Amino acid sequence: MFIDHGVAEMIMRPKDFDVILTTNLFGDILSDAAGVITGSVRLIPSASIGEKTALYEPIYSAFPQGVRTLYANPIAIILSVAMMMEGFNLRNEARAIRTTVTKVLRSGYGTPDLGLEYEISAGEMGDLMAANIIEHEHHFYLPDSLI
Repeated sequence: MFIDHGVAEMIMRPKDFDVILTTNLFGDILSDAAGVITGSVRLIPSASIGEKTALYEPIYSAFPQGVRTLYANPIAIILSVAMMMEGFNLRNEARAIRTTVTKVLRSGYGTPDLGLEYEISAGEMGDLMAANIIEHEHHFYLPDSLI
């Protein structure tokens, strides 16, 4: 598929796409468009997989203006770790991470870029994710620091 058509198709029918194999340049274009679909580019993990090595990272570039602010959303990094876990055949661990991200977001907690009910900082988001990964098979867990 040509890149212009691919971007249009992905925006109109995102559920038709799961894994996209492309060059780095076109991957960058597609990932920026994917950020529009999700509502925040800071939710999208990625993987660059070679024959002998793999790099797992969020799709967004460095975000120096997010340092010491509420906007340094760690979810794409956390989801990139889930992708890495799958790369190591740690499927249960990857599932626990993804389940936790879903559970936390559905509970209304997020950094301000997400516009959810409860705005929390990047550090609080990390703490909330970590607490719920540990408790992932149980109910939603809210650490005392967020109560």
